[in-house]
Amino acid sequence: MFKIILTKNVNKLGEQGDIVEVKDGYARNFLIPEGLAIGWTKKAAEHIQVLAKSRQVKAANDIKAAEELAKDLSKFGVIELKVKATKTGKLYGSVTAKKIAEAIYSSVKIKVAEKAIELTEHIKEGGAYSVNIALHPEVVANVKIKVTPNGSDK
Repeated sequence: MFKIILTKNVNKLGEQGDIVEVKDGYARNFLIPEGLAIGWTKKAAEHIQVLAKSRQVKAANDIKAAEELAKDLSKFGVIELKVKATKTGKLYGSVTAKKIAEAIYSSVKIKVAEKAIELTEHIKEGGAYSVNIALHPEVVANVKIKVTPNGSDK
């Protein structure tokens, strides 16, 4: 058996930083050449522990920053979106995550990734909506948007 330290997550074996024992051939012919692991030494184990601690600190800081951003977004109340619509108020197309991200930026000067915006329904009519924004896997902000039909058919 060969003692190794995983440098990346390996399915059914362990996560990055784990110290595991595997067969010699698996370690020498696959894990180490593919950059998934390094051979275990006392110095390498200490280095991995330092990296793990720094990752924990970074993760805590990321969560804290996401929580601050969620507070900032909630302070602004309702964000208004003006979109083209027919005389009856039906929108041309629907409101997309991209349009919402642009409206947030133009209103409050906070950049939000389009993929972070979770639309539970297609917004095809004017009105008030609640939209969740996943700022971090553990932090979700709720933003209120008001879709206002603008313009008409001629």
